[in-house]
Amino acid sequence: YPWANWGYFPTNYALCNNISVSASVIQGILPGEKPELSSMWTMLGNPAASIAVPYWPVGDPPDKANGSPTAPLCDLANEVREVMYDDYDMPEWINSYKLLDTLDGGIWTFTFSSEDIILDSTETLMNNWRGLDSIPVNAMLDVEEYFAEMAYNSLDSVFGIYVGLEPLVESKDFKVYPNPVSNLLKIQIDQSLEIDKISIYNQMGQQLIHLGSGKNTLDVSSLHSGMYIIEVFNGDRRFVSKFIK
Repeated sequence: YPWANWGYFPTNYALCNNISVSASVIQGILPGEKPELSSMWTMLGNPAASIAVPYWPVGDPPDKANGSPTAPLCDLANEVREVMYDDYDMPEWINSYKLLDTLDGGIWTFTFSSEDIILDSTETLMNNWRGLDSIPVNAMLDVEEYFAEMAYNSLDSVFGIYVGLEPLVESKDFKVYPNPVSNLLKIQIDQSLEIDKISIYNQMGQQLIHLGSGKNTLDVSSLHSGMYIIEVFNGDRRFVSKFIK
């Protein structure tokens, strides 16, 4: 498609397209296992903009996954969807740079991290539940609520970060080092540019550090071990990178 904008591709023939409203996968049980352990992994809202959360047939869904006519988690995912399908002249074309960009940023940077936590935690919980004599109904409902809240908060952070922001600027003169870092993180940026503000986010999209004045060295000793995203602004220019603590 030589006439299409760079980084966009059509989704009208894809399993997940611009009008997809949800996706579910049923994880069954083995012979002899309790039927209540059947899991329905569901992505409410457009799947490309949502996060998979497990639900079990033991009670009503949590508030974030329940609503009339649609659930809050679904509504928020569809708002994030509008960020990805941002060319109204080509409504079926998704902006791939909003998903993952060349500067280690993008919506999936946040949503995949949250989803990995949910997947790994659920596997551990399920292994524990299989060994119990009775189904821990209340615990399962609490887990549903916790994961739905986690998914919602992650999407809410993504929406706040990516809506209304200037596009990312690619620059060979922007980098953060050392990476991995222990205490002091240094920012290298073009000498002609001044840093107006800096924000650091965790993998769930939560803002942990925000500085309104330009500094080229940050004390990150208070951060726990893990991967983080740093966002640097110069006027209407925006630079994003990842670093490991």
